[in-house]
Amino acid sequence: MGGVTPPSPAPRPNAPRPHMLKRLAAAYAESVRLKLLALVLAPLLVGAPVLLMIVWAWGTQGYDQLLVNKVSSDLGTARQFFDRVQMSLRNGLEGVATSHRLALLLERGVLERGTPADLRRLLDEEAEEHGLDYLLLLDAGGMVRAGGSFAVPADRSGWSVVREALHGYAQHGLEVFAPAELEALNPALRRAAHTPLVPTRAARPDPRNVENQGAEDRGLVIQVAIPFDGPDGRLLGVLEGGVLLNGNQGIVDRLNTIVYQDASLPLGSQGTATLFLGDTRIATNVRLFEGQRALGTRASQAVADKVLDRGEPWLGSAFVVNDTYVSGYQPLADTAGRRIGMLYVGFLESPLRDTLYKALAGLFLLFLLVSGLGTLVGLRGARAIFRPLERMAGVIARIEGARIPRASAPPPAGTSWGGWPAPSTIFWIPWRRGGGSFSAPPRSWTARWRCAPPRWRRPTPPCAAPSSSW
Repeated sequence: MGGVTPPSPAPRPNAPRPHMLKRLAAAYAESVRLKLLALVLAPLLVGAPVLLMIVWAWGTQGYDQLLVNKVSSDLGTARQFFDRVQMSLRNGLEGVATSHRLALLLERGVLERGTPADLRRLLDEEAEEHGLDYLLLLDAGGMVRAGGSFAVPADRSGWSVVREALHGYAQHGLEVFAPAELEALNPALRRAAHTPLVPTRAARPDPRNVENQGAEDRGLVIQVAIPFDGPDGRLLGVLEGGVLLNGNQGIVDRLNTIVYQDASLPLGSQGTATLFLGDTRIATNVRLFEGQRALGTRASQAVADKVLDRGEPWLGSAFVVNDTYVSGYQPLADTAGRRIGMLYVGFLESPLRDTLYKALAGLFLLFLLVSGLGTLVGLRGARAIFRPLERMAGVIARIEGARIPRASAPPPAGTSWGGWPAPSTIFWIPWRRGGGSFSAPPRSWTARWRCAPPRWRRPTPPCAAPSSSW
């Protein structure tokens, strides 16, 4: 009974086949070639995609930051130009206040005798020379003595810049004029300020009836007030002048020319500049269709919320009328510090983005080409390693399975097999004798194994001399 081996269980007919991943894992574990291929190809197949993703993330992030830095610099340049425009108007009006021609008229007492024609003519000529849309002469109490279309004498001392000038300080700033105020200065100014509103995608809701031809009738004005004194140094009055910015395309065109000079942007992109009253474009070179300027369109809600409501500049991509621009917005405030509009500069983003994607695509193709060539070179070089190692693995497998040639007698001592030391000094391989059974090694072999050099065996107790020779 003890010698009877129980029969092995028959395999189930519907036994599940090994999973594909398990079969691949088993093949990988048994194959030296697959392991070496993995070592050769891992840096190319794993490292190259990771490197490409890093380059993509770093390239797009760095490029976006570069565009933001550029538009920030452009916005700073535009603000300096806009401030310089206001200062030039102030300097020009200061020249009028100290002119010899005005001094001669004041010596003749024109302020006391009403508004003679020569004083009105002086104001009209100086306004035209300095690019002013209106020019008023006020007395020391702030009442209009010449200029404008006022039906009755008007008190201008309620304006901040005039109030400062009445105290002897020249002042300038931005102000919003109501339609009636524009009408009193000059009926043409009210007509020039009228800007029909255009329905704009992504703009925030507006209480004005935009869909039914609502309009912006207020005027954004650069207002300047300069005091002038008599020969005795006493304040005689104030010169007040201003420029209406609604529809003033000359300012935005000059601003755009200064900020975006030739070759400052890649081919296909274009620079733009805009002045806003609230969130409405009142002067711009952004085009709507067929070359028409996008007057009356409005800023996107995200921009208006951040710039007008929170007073923070906007730097980055923004939807402008009908496309995406790399944009810079800065709030504009009146003399009381209230946010009344925005200054904008920007350039079309799509040509720059296309240039970036083309550059990254070329870089990726170059990476793929280099990786492919490296893979081919690596595989050809690995063949010199695969074959010897596979032959060695085959020999080891045959030895483990005892599939070795027959030997009728042990080899002579000191002989070598293909450069290998004789088994008598390294290991003992059993060989077959007569009846086909394996015999034990001779005692002299065992003694020789124990006395073999240290590099061929583990440390053993001191060996005894062999009792007999071969």
